[in-house]
Amino acid sequence: MQRPDQTGNLITEFKCKICGEPIRFSLNDPKTYESKTPHKDYFGMQLTTVRVSHEISGERHHNSIVIDQKGLFRGYRDAYVEPITSGDSPGQSSLVVQPGQSLQVTENKFVTLLVMVDRQRFWVKPFLCPEEFRPTELARLVMERVEEAERVYDKMPRTLTFGLADMDIHVWVSQERVVFVAFNNPSVLPALEGLCEGLLEVDKGMSFTNQRAIQMALQVIGLIPDIDSDTIHRLVTDALLFSVTTIPFPDRTNRIVELVSKRFPIASVILRPLLTGKSSIIDLLEDGHVREIRDVFEMVDFINRRGLLG
Repeated sequence: MQRPDQTGNLITEFKCKICGEPIRFSLNDPKTYESKTPHKDYFGMQLTTVRVSHEISGERHHNSIVIDQKGLFRGYRDAYVEPITSGDSPGQSSLVVQPGQSLQVTENKFVTLLVMVDRQRFWVKPFLCPEEFRPTELARLVMERVEEAERVYDKMPRTLTFGLADMDIHVWVSQERVVFVAFNNPSVLPALEGLCEGLLEVDKGMSFTNQRAIQMALQVIGLIPDIDSDTIHRLVTDALLFSVTTIPFPDRTNRIVELVSKRFPIASVILRPLLTGKSSIIDLLEDGHVREIRDVFEMVDFINRRGLLG
């Protein structure tokens, strides 16, 4: 929903994904949002990820949403809860699982662990962790080794590898985050590099806690262990995968589907709901098209490069 305010600024309104309360902001007023991240053209639209938060009942609800060039809401990228606290930040010994983050994945055919530590808030985000493990204790031990390495190296390496319990732990490090994994099949390492590098990227328009995107990435790796790094990286970082669109000339839908299907057979199944705003890319992948993820991305890029919707 969008409307002008008394000063003429266009106001975007959407419902908080967590509590359903209406939230309003204007891209012309930086005080009304936390950050914005513009993206490349997507099916003829100029999309932007905007991070907006509001406080309610002692909590701060963060929403990362996608809007088009007119300020119209196009989809949620992410949402999470942060408790409002006062006083000093906790130390490393007080690492806690991020509030509002449910641990939904406990096993994967090739990946044993996928855990992220937010070094600013001292949160642990166990995207994948077996039930018998204690994620906060794992994170504390890994952070001890990371901080030891930071004292030793004049220039800290981007990745570390060391043994912990009966596992080989692979760690990716930045100033803001630490991500660590364990796996039982070396062929998944390139895919995990794409996943972990994506989680480390500093983009204030996204909070990188999206369980839906991470679950999809782990599902892809479980089905296609040698999936390339770029595909997984795109899956967890590209906000456009969560947006819905309607093409400017709907009468051309049949012709576009027919044309693209000659090059990408999958288009005959997924392109129509994509162009008519009934599904986003992530919806379609979850709806049984995980194995065709590379074809889906190539098809979208093919359409955008040739301006078929313009």
